[in-house]
Amino acid sequence: MKSDKEILSGIEERLYDEGVGELTDSELVALIIRKGDSTKSVLELSNNIIRRYGASLRDLIGITREELKNDNPGMTDLKCDMILASLEIGRRAYLKKEKQKIITCVMDIVDLLSYDMSFLDEEHFKVILLNTKNMVIETELISIGTINTSLVHVREVFRNAIKKNANSIILAHNHPSGDSTPSIEDEHLTKRLKDAGELIGIKVIDHVIIGKDNYFSFMEENML
Repeated sequence: MKSDKEILSGIEERLYDEGVGELTDSELVALIIRKGDSTKSVLELSNNIIRRYGASLRDLIGITREELKNDNPGMTDLKCDMILASLEIGRRAYLKKEKQKIITCVMDIVDLLSYDMSFLDEEHFKVILLNTKNMVIETELISIGTINTSLVHVREVFRNAIKKNANSIILAHNHPSGDSTPSIEDEHLTKRLKDAGELIGIKVIDHVIIGKDNYFSFMEENML
């Protein structure tokens, strides 16, 4: 069996020759944790981590240090922290692009939100503020918890939109179950906020529900 040093040397050589984008998820994790344990090489341990939570690095989003350590023999606190820090770097770099993003279609909304919302354990309700050119001004978290009309207030949804002179807004929340099908409560809330927006003069363009590998758009389904 190859030593961890030999394995990492091979991965680093590929990175140099072919570029980091050509490395597999397991190879990227191996470069982060740098060492296996007494029974597994660094690449075997990395493979185990990827497979345990899904099929890609994306499935590690939202995982805790305790889960990483307890579920994967050979993972030390330091290795766990290095993986979590790397995931957070990626998340922040991704979210930093949002203010430069122009919304032209529903998939632009899904691309903007799915990385951060697909794997949350609780429902998060967000509002995307847009200017007259449909460029994102900011994305604001309104509430956490089961989405209903008593938790999501009109004044909270539109307060920052008015303050930032938003021309329109997009409503969005996730379904932790992974199924993006809207509930009756989702439909009622959407109508209430759409009507409020018309009175205020800030159009509600869409309400998008993010599932694990799917989404629902009220605009696409002609429900807005």
